[in-house]
Order: sequence, then structure tokens, then C-alpha cells
Amino acid sequence: MTILNINSKLAWKSDFDISQAVITFEKESIKELKNALLQVQVDPIGRVNGIMPPMPTLKKQFEEAKNKQLEFPGFCVFNGIQNYLDSDLWGKAFRVFAPFMGEVIGQDLIDQTIIDRISIADQKKFNINIGDYLQIKSVSYKGGDFSKRWRYSDGKEGGDMHTDGVERPPTLTPKHFGFIVRNTSRSGGKSWLVSVPQIYLRLQRSAPKLLEVLHADFYFSLKGDKIDGKEFTSKPILFKSGEKDDFDTIGAQYLRHYIHQGHELAGEPLTEIQIEALDAFDYELLHPDNLLVSDYIKGGIYLINNYHTLHGRSSFDDQTGERKRELLRVWTRPF
Repeated sequence: MTILNINSKLAWKSDFDISQAVITFEKESIKELKNALLQVQVDPIGRVNGIMPPMPTLKKQFEEAKNKQLEFPGFCVFNGIQNYLDSDLWGKAFRVFAPFMGEVIGQDLIDQTIIDRISIADQKKFNINIGDYLQIKSVSYKGGDFSKRWRYSDGKEGGDMHTDGVERPPTLTPKHFGFIVRNTSRSGGKSWLVSVPQIYLRLQRSAPKLLEVLHADFYFSLKGDKIDGKEFTSKPILFKSGEKDDFDTIGAQYLRHYIHQGHELAGEPLTEIQIEALDAFDYELLHPDNLLVSDYIKGGIYLINNYHTLHGRSSFDDQTGERKRELLRVWTRPF
């Protein structure tokens, strides 16, 4: 039986003090960011043109967060940029910051719908074409439903605790991702976070046989993309991501709807034991003892360890026009 030896000190519950994860930008870090914005250009899909200047103070702040908060609790919030930069520069500033997390990787494949949102002048100026990938994505309500290409992030319903990039094969799944909160919703839209070690340890006690099922492969939809002619990929929900201090480290990849769609595309219906395991996993994800609920900080830069933390949101009512809820998101993987 595949049961990992998890360090219980890395697990946290719903009463975790989120202030432990908030980091204030040092003034020198802000100066370095502002200087970088003068020296490089960020195009509308998030590609950086120009030579990035050194930012030693900002790098030091990130490295401290990486070794501390991104290991426990598995997320952090850099705060203070809103006091120094206009909101129209927040996305570009975050894209300049993002490479400290790792190699920036593409998110959605640009199709006609996406390219229609970019001016013809910018398409020509920056050589943006259908088939390119977004390196920074505007996460906002775009209508629609869970169709082949439509993503969870494009909606405004709540629930669906998940990790990012589950529609990718395992080698292309981001280990870290982040976003800056450009606008919050009129009501609702609260942040939901859950500790993967906490869920694992609870299932280890209550349902070890189902934990074994979650270590086996499931099919996930590629959301309209194809790899080797297939519209689905396979990978486990829970996996060993490494070892530290004589303990196993645990990772997760999950968004339940994508799993149901993946099994439909593969022509392999979920078995009764698989459904039972998914139900047990969902029960723990939304259990009030496990779910950390908080308000988003407008202008806050949220960094998340995509292996150690699942996230979601409550449903929300949106603002209108330029004030509607919007997060600007970047995915990365280790260099």
C-alpha cells in the first residue's frame, strides 16, 4: 500500500493565522521593481522584452519566502505595491517579479476569442498570433459553462477546490503560481485555501484504502488541447513530490470536473471505488476544520505552492465595467 510518511508539522487547519503569510515589500524592493519597469517591456500576453536588471533586495525577499512560507503554510502574500504603483502597472510589475519563482510557462493557448481582445496595433507591434500561449492571464468572469475549452477560472461560481494546471500532463504542471489582485468582487469571491498535508493525514486515519486509490492514475481533460492525438492525460491525484528531514513530501493535482470530463473523453467511466475516493477527498476539502477562508487584498501578490495547497473561492457578484473582479495570474515551474 502506498502510504507516505508525512510531517504533521506541515499541516494546518482552518484556524491558521493568515497574517503569518503576509510579507510587506521593502522600500528598496519597490525601487528595484520600478526601475525594472523602466528598462523592460511587457507585451499584452505577458512576454518580457529587454534585459532584466538585477534586483538583489527583491530576490532576497522572495528566497526567504520560498524557504519559509512557501514550504509552510504553502502560500504567502506580498503586500504594499499598491502604495507605490498605479494599478495599471500592477500586472507588469508582477510579471517582472514572477521569474524568481521559476521558469514562466504558458497558460491558455491563444485562440480567436483571446486574440480578439488584443488590438490589431498590439498584435502587429508584438507579433502576437493564434497558437501562442498567454504568459499572464486575466482571471475574470467570462461567462459560459464547463465546455471543452472553458476553464473554471472563467466562471464566478464557488467550490471546486483545485490545483492549477490540472489540464496539463504532469511534467508541464506548475509547481508554483501566483497572481496579483487587480480588483475584488462586489460581494463574495472569498479566498479558500486547504493544506494538502492536512487532508492526507486525515484520510490516512479515516480511509487508508481510499488514499491508495488517490495515489493511482485518473484521467484529466486537456480542455480542448491535444497531445499525441488525445484530449486527455493521466496522472495520480496524490503523489510523492520529494523528501525532506526524513519525511516524504506530498503533492496534489485536482479539479474534479476535469477528472469526470477526462474519463468521458478516454471512454473509461469512473469506477465505484474511484467515485468513493473522490467523494472522501471532496468531503475533507470543504470540511470546516480544514478550509481557511479570507478576503483578498486588493493589490496583494499571492504566491502559492501548487503541490502543497489547494485553492478555490466562494461564488461572487461582480462589479461592472473596469471595476469587475480580476486577478492577473502567472504559472512557473522550477528552472
